[in-house]
Amino acid sequence: AGQEQCLWQMAEESPSNSNTDTGEEVRPSVWSSVPALPAPSDAATQLQVGETVSLEDRLGPLVVNADGSLSRIANWENMTEAEKANTIRVLGRRNGIRLANLNSMQAGDSN
Repeated sequence: AGQEQCLWQMAEESPSNSNTDTGEEVRPSVWSSVPALPAPSDAATQLQVGETVSLEDRLGPLVVNADGSLSRIANWENMTEAEKANTIRVLGRRNGIRLANLNSMQAGDSN
């Protein structure tokens, strides 16, 4: 954010030059360091009204961490179906154990 603010300040402080021959505005050189927006994706998912979508298919299952925070598996979309099935099996067991531990810790704290 600091760099963006610096770029905006530099752009505002720079005099706006115009090319008198064509009437076009000459942009300050600071804009050459700003990356362009990505092109629109052709792979965008289009949904029909009332259609349901499973985010687990795209994002993968939730992982319960030992401290109770939640995360997802970063490379879920790159896994094979066999790897996904194995991961879900292991995560189901591990998440259950971690949730039980967290619940018992919470019950111990309330007594």
